[in-house]
Amino acid sequence: MRRSRLVTVYAVKGMIVQILENLLTNSIYWLGTERMIDPTFQPTLTVTIDIEASEMRVRDNGPGIPPIKADEVFLPFVTSKPPGEGKGLGLYVARELAQYHGCSLSLSDKKNSRGTLSTFVFDFSNILR
Repeated sequence: MRRSRLVTVYAVKGMIVQILENLLTNSIYWLGTERMIDPTFQPTLTVTIDIEASEMRVRDNGPGIPPIKADEVFLPFVTSKPPGEGKGLGLYVARELAQYHGCSLSLSDKKNSRGTLSTFVFDFSNILR
């Protein structure tokens, strides 16, 4: 049985919402793209909040990110989307917002079954009281 515990987070609410919104929007985009390629594809998106670890994890079963691009995806104007589909600022801004709060946003180095990376980790230990 899971126990719930009330925690207090000290942060700018809109900035934290922006981080989550970006991660979810990216996952939904890539899951939709995968579904267009393979109509039998069953998309899965999981958001896990682990208070003990002070982490939020966003994972999907889409195409993922090649490990060699794990750091590159957080740079400004870097995108894998086709022209006109994205500006390459979402993950950059999300990481900057996390760092503004003394937190971190990274890509887990654990590979999925495709050999790519598909889990973003938001470490919010510095805003949890």
